[in-house]
Amino acid sequence: MTKAELVSAIAKGAGITKKQADAALKAAVSAVAGAIKKGERVAIPGFGIFAVRQRSARKGRNPRTGAVINIPARKVVVFRRGQVILTRGLCPLFYEKVHRIRFRRFLSIHRGRGIKTSKSKESKSRGRG
Repeated sequence: MTKAELVSAIAKGAGITKKQADAALKAAVSAVAGAIKKGERVAIPGFGIFAVRQRSARKGRNPRTGAVINIPARKVVVFRRGQVILTRGLCPLFYEKVHRIRFRRFLSIHRGRGIKTSKSKESKSRGRG
């Protein structure tokens, strides 16, 4: 969903103009960003929680040269989803898609190793462009 689509949905749902909805969205995003910048936690009941976490310093490796480098400590923004996202079935669709991709990778790896699968190469190629 783009910002324009979000503004239209807010305007339609609240019964206000798109200009007013755009101003409300900008104010809400500004308030959340300001609170996060201060290091505060922003909780939107049912939707989720935005919070700031401290990541510790660690050693890393430059992929080009292979040299060990120091990665400094820093703050990162995290989001923990709430009940609305869980109960409306948004996350299960995501997980189902991930598992489907993993299963396809499993099949592509194991077809050549003599493991029988339900789909043969002929039925896969038949009738598809």
